[in-house]
Amino acid sequence: MLLDDGDVLEYTTVMVEERADTFFLAPPTRDAAKEEAVFDLPLYGDFSKRDLATTGFGESWDWLYRFPLEDGRSWSAEVFAGEGEVNFTATYALAIATPAGERPGFHVRGVVENQTFLDYDYVPELGWFAHFWAFDLSTAEPDDFEFHAMVVEHGLGWTGEYYVYEPIPLLGMDAYVAVDPEEPTEPELAPKPYEAFTVSAEAAYVYGFAYAWAFAGASETVLVDPNGEARRHTAVGVPFGGQGTFYDLEAVAGEWHVAQAGAGAATGGGVYLWELREEVGRL
Repeated sequence: MLLDDGDVLEYTTVMVEERADTFFLAPPTRDAAKEEAVFDLPLYGDFSKRDLATTGFGESWDWLYRFPLEDGRSWSAEVFAGEGEVNFTATYALAIATPAGERPGFHVRGVVENQTFLDYDYVPELGWFAHFWAFDLSTAEPDDFEFHAMVVEHGLGWTGEYYVYEPIPLLGMDAYVAVDPEEPTEPELAPKPYEAFTVSAEAAYVYGFAYAWAFAGASETVLVDPNGEARRHTAVGVPFGGQGTFYDLEAVAGEWHVAQAGAGAATGGGVYLWELREEVGRL
């Protein structure tokens, strides 16, 4: 997957189980499985046998296809919160680039107010898309894409271990104090100086992030595990500063603690963490 900033992300997807109404896809790496568990990547999980509908980033992806596809078939659907209705049209294509060479299939174009928002395909030999483009609707420039996903390898008979995680929310906390110099008696306040949460014995990992920020001041967010190890996030604002850390920790069962404090014109911080319970399968 190529992002608009030039970063390239690689994911491997394996169909590990055929269920009554869906195909279940999972990754063969723990890193991708953790991302899927917390962020709901649209590459894994259950895919409807009827139309390959799934979920992605907490939203329904039930708009991808309308089978049987045929040249000129069209449909409309709500796609991603806030983008409004997208109008889709499928067009037959004799030659779509795939890892095995050119193959026949269908191009699907999703348009919002005459501007291309989504451009992807369906290749029967793959049973999925070979290319998937999402474009930035804030500009009319055709090269301003949000991301481009493409299949670089495809095969049958994969064997090995795959991973599935159950995410259990531990803490979602934002704390801040902000004073407007023009209205100093009416500050915005959401202070949370102390929080605690418990990691269960079933957890394999603690996953998430913590941060601190400050404007004309200083702020610190401290995460303390049951062994007493403190992880500090300190920000000094001159005029603005911020510091954050992404966490993928082996779980330590027991009570964890969070402290957050700051002083200045505007300061704050937060912690978002999940415990991940692991299931390992093998094909």
